[in-house]
Amino acid sequence: MEGSQLLEFFSEGERSRCTLHPSSRIKMLWDILLLSFLCYDLVTVPLQVFDLQNVAALRVMDILVVTYWTVDVALSFMTGVYVDGVLVMQTSTIARQYFYSWFFFDFLVLVPEWVTILSADIGEDIPNSMSIMRALRVRRFIRLVRLLKLLRIIKMSHVLEGLKSRIGTTSILLAISMGKLFLITLMLVHDLACLWFLVGNAEGGWVYATGLQERPFQEQYFRSFQWSLSRLHPSSMTQSMGFLTLWQEQALAVLAVSGAMIFSSIFISSITNLMLDMKRMRDKKNQKITAFREYAAKRNISTMLSVRLTRYLEREHDNKMQQQTEQELQEALPQELLKELFHEARSPILSAHSFFESLGEKHRRVERDLCLRAVWEQYFMADDRIFSEGDTCSSMYFVSRGDLSYTFSAKAGSARPIDLKHLAKLAKRWKYVRSLSSPRALEVGEQMKRGDWLSEPVLWLTRWEHMGGLWANSDGSVIIIRADAWHSLISAVDY
Repeated sequence: MEGSQLLEFFSEGERSRCTLHPSSRIKMLWDILLLSFLCYDLVTVPLQVFDLQNVAALRVMDILVVTYWTVDVALSFMTGVYVDGVLVMQTSTIARQYFYSWFFFDFLVLVPEWVTILSADIGEDIPNSMSIMRALRVRRFIRLVRLLKLLRIIKMSHVLEGLKSRIGTTSILLAISMGKLFLITLMLVHDLACLWFLVGNAEGGWVYATGLQERPFQEQYFRSFQWSLSRLHPSSMTQSMGFLTLWQEQALAVLAVSGAMIFSSIFISSITNLMLDMKRMRDKKNQKITAFREYAAKRNISTMLSVRLTRYLEREHDNKMQQQTEQELQEALPQELLKELFHEARSPILSAHSFFESLGEKHRRVERDLCLRAVWEQYFMADDRIFSEGDTCSSMYFVSRGDLSYTFSAKAGSARPIDLKHLAKLAKRWKYVRSLSSPRALEVGEQMKRGDWLSEPVLWLTRWEHMGGLWANSDGSVIIIRADAWHSLISAVDY
């Protein structure tokens, strides 16, 4: 079986109706919920050093979290997976992949959690003479199981990478990376605060010295948080050693200061690299703009023309970056994946035309080849003229973004009067414009927006000229089908 046939077999082959696509919106929402529950565990598990056994809300949340992870195990048997870059939607293969990857890990953590919940329920019904010893065992078991829940952090990086792959904006990815660093910092301080309370909650410890052992949980936590922050700086080491009496506290103070110094260097380095990445992105765009502004200032170029040319340079930079990205993708990806990529990006625009919609339904392979070999994206900005009346037409146009105007006017010196009704019928027949509500639209200009198309006859005739003019009212882009590439594609189709 060839590569293309193999890809189609895996991606569109036989599958169960309940199989979930790994990139579907439902799966994305489920993963966001997964991150929320992981963050909940990261916050609440260290809090077990405090006395929270009587908090009913935490009891309800524990049941809810365990229920979620139980459903997640079942859902993992029904969610498509990628094998060597190919999407697999067959339930038997999905189950095999999950069984040999995450199943035993989930089983190891999930079963003790259910045992913990059931043990707590049973412990409430045991007679008082037996409940004390059993409660102590159950409490130790609960703490051990809660520590096992932290192993799910391993899944967090996998889920985050999946969610980040859905984001195509570099600036947003940089913002997410910076936000992740700040959240990691906050979480480490939170863990350190709980650890300080754990080692200091003993006779002679700082908790007893400050009278914090009998205070409410809220006060205990915020005082511990403040205590941990005040002892991170190396200058506080002398004061801490003079106040702390337990060896556990002194050892923690040394470890905390050492860890803070290492993490601060990593944090500053990461932030610096992120800021440099953002600066490189701006510098590449601003280099030509700065050179032009210096040129315009020396030669007294008008402000209006300077602004227009600056916008043009910005657009050209974006266009080149887009072309560079597409070229890198074409060099890195195999043909079949490129076809899928460009088909998913461009076919929604083409399907606005009934012919290409039917082509996609009946001849998907041809449409995929079309999107790769004959379709390009062309950018424009406000007041740009895309083409003029009488220009040789080489492509069919689809409006992708922005607002354009199309006009049809009589040529100067025409000896024969123009029949507007005839022109309206002709234009509607050949799709010069999307629709014509009245013959006057040919005179004042037809507004064209996303999904509208022009110049379809060039795909079916050997030569065609534009019968009107098209210009942009705002920044945007059009999808074009090159007539020569279209003719080559159609002539090569084996019927």
